[in-house]
Amino acid sequence: FCLTGKEAKELARLARENNVFLMEGFWTRFFPAFRYFCNEIESGKIGEVRQMLLTDGNTVAELERFRNRKLGGGALMNHGCYGVQLATRLFGKPD
Repeated sequence: FCLTGKEAKELARLARENNVFLMEGFWTRFFPAFRYFCNEIESGKIGEVRQMLLTDGNTVAELERFRNRKLGGGALMNHGCYGVQLATRLFGKPD
């Protein structure tokens, strides 16, 4: 989507000015298992969740774009963003 917050804000500004719908699509958020998982936690069935440990893996790290920071590569941008969006979905944005 964007490599920096500044880029994202600029796209949002342009979209508003031109009456264009803009969104980033975290496709995993719409998986039935993801929705079920979030609903179970939010229902309180397992008690209060105070910590999250996420393990993620992928075998495509050999691709150049996954290693090149100028292309947005790196662990956080390629995989960590999904853990961050899960944490903010469950716990809200940090203070």
